[in-house]
Amino acid sequence: MNRNERVKQLYERVSKGINEVFMSENFKEYLKIMSRFHTYSARNSLLIQMVNPNATLVAGYQAWMKNFDRYVRKGEKGIPIFAYTPMTNIETTFVSDEYGNTVETQTKREVSSYKVVHVYDISQTEGTPLPEIAKELHSSVDNFKTLMETVKGISPFSIRFEHLDRIKGYCDPSNRLIVINKGMSESQTLKTLIHEVVHAHKHAGLTQYGIDNDSRIEEEIEAECTAFIVCEHYGIDTAEYSFPYMAAWSKGKTSCDLLKICKGIQILSEDLISKIDYCTHKIK
Repeated sequence: MNRNERVKQLYERVSKGINEVFMSENFKEYLKIMSRFHTYSARNSLLIQMVNPNATLVAGYQAWMKNFDRYVRKGEKGIPIFAYTPMTNIETTFVSDEYGNTVETQTKREVSSYKVVHVYDISQTEGTPLPEIAKELHSSVDNFKTLMETVKGISPFSIRFEHLDRIKGYCDPSNRLIVINKGMSESQTLKTLIHEVVHAHKHAGLTQYGIDNDSRIEEEIEAECTAFIVCEHYGIDTAEYSFPYMAAWSKGKTSCDLLKICKGIQILSEDLISKIDYCTHKIK
């Protein structure tokens, strides 16, 4: 089986794996909890990303307590966003009735208005854990050091390792930087690095990454699907993490939607594998 056939086979496995996650009771419970989070407008999503590029789940101070039994830690600074607070104006007019008398009439009219409110990311809270469907990877990886050096070599951004709260890593296009959580297993570290390198290669446009919600969903699915295929090619099974992760981002999508999103994944995966193979051969 050549590389193209292998990648196509792995992509088909992704579709099957995501559908299996969709049908699981654990995923249904996860969706119930996630449905309590508010969906923010493109403008507010941009504000959140500007203040905290690592934000994953945000809610208001009271919402964290009421809906999730979690509490904002003392001293945490909120993320300012705009809340729609329409005002009602009463317009008074005077008209003549059928007898020639002047009659006062009042009409209520809603006027658009906004005020600044504050929300908090889950990393700023503590309390009852939220359900997590993606299981942390714990396996070791053959030839780990060589693969890591190779992936670092094909990354267009510099790479740094830090202790991160609740997230595995992130891509910061404005600073051309990838940050990976320090202390994870070899399989989780390598998978996360490949995921973020995909973002750096394909999603680091100034008007896309992390701003528009629909674009963000597509980008996360593309990055994780590619990371799964590349890792599987090198004998690293990330299905326990990758399939639930993609399913979580795919909620509300149909199989046709996913196929459309993932249209270029086979080409992207083949390109990354080709680059890794070439660089690995040079290192050896």
